[in-house]
Amino acid sequence: MTDYLIRIINISINNLYNMYSICIQKVASIQNSWQAVSESALTQNIKKIMGLNSKEIFRLLQDKIIWLEIAPETMLKSSDLESEFGVSRTLIREALIQLRSEGWVFGDGSQFVVIPLSIARYREAKEIRSILEVEANILAMNRISDEELVHLEKVEAEHRNFSSDTTIRKIAEADFNFHRLIYKATYNKQLEQQLTRLLAQNNRFWLSIPRVVKPEEYHHDTIDIIESIKDKDEKRLREATLTHIKWAADLIVNYF
Repeated sequence: MTDYLIRIINISINNLYNMYSICIQKVASIQNSWQAVSESALTQNIKKIMGLNSKEIFRLLQDKIIWLEIAPETMLKSSDLESEFGVSRTLIREALIQLRSEGWVFGDGSQFVVIPLSIARYREAKEIRSILEVEANILAMNRISDEELVHLEKVEAEHRNFSSDTTIRKIAEADFNFHRLIYKATYNKQLEQQLTRLLAQNNRFWLSIPRVVKPEEYHHDTIDIIESIKDKDEKRLREATLTHIKWAADLIVNYF
C-alpha cells in the first residue's frame, strides 16, 4: 500500500513538473513575441521621429531633377529644402554635395544650382553610351535569367500597346524601365550604375522636347532589341541598339 502511494505521488509530482515546464515555455514565448513587437514598434517610431537621412533626400532630389520636376538651372537653397523635408541643414548639405559629386548640381555653401541642359555635355554622354550600351546589351543577352526574360516580354507587350494618346512622360518612363531591366541583367554593378547615370542625363533632354512622339516610331527599335535578346542574335542586337540611341539623339540635337 505504501509503495503504491509513493508511486502515485511521484507520478503526480512529475505531471506537475511537466505542466510547470510547459507554462514556463509559453510565458517565455509570449515575452519574446511581445519584446519583438515592442522593439519593432520602437524602431519604427524612432525612424519616424528621425525622418529622412541624407541618402534618401539625395534620391528624392535626384528623381525630381531627372524627371524635370525641378527644372534645369533652378537654384536650390538649403533653407528652403530644410523646410520642405523637415530635416537639419547638415543633412541637406550632405545630399547636395552628393548631387554635386554625381554631376546634377553645381555650387557651394548654402546655394546650389541644377546643372543646365548643355548640348555639348549631351554629345559627350551619347558617345560614351553608344559604346557601353552595345556591350551591355550583349552581356545581358548572354546572362539574362528566365525570370528577367518574362519581365522583358511584359515590357514588349506594354510598348506594343502604346497609342497616339500615350504621353511623352509615359513613353520616357517605359523607356527608362526597359533599359534599367537590361542593365541589371548584365550582372555587372559598375556598368549598370554608369549606364543608369547616362540614361538619366538623356532623360532630361528627352522630356524637354516639346513635340508629340509617334509610338510606332519609338517602339520599333525597342521591340527589335528585345527580340534580338530573345533570339540571341548579336549582330541584330548591335544594330538595333545603335539605331535606338541615334534616333533619340537626332531628335534632341535637332531641337537644341
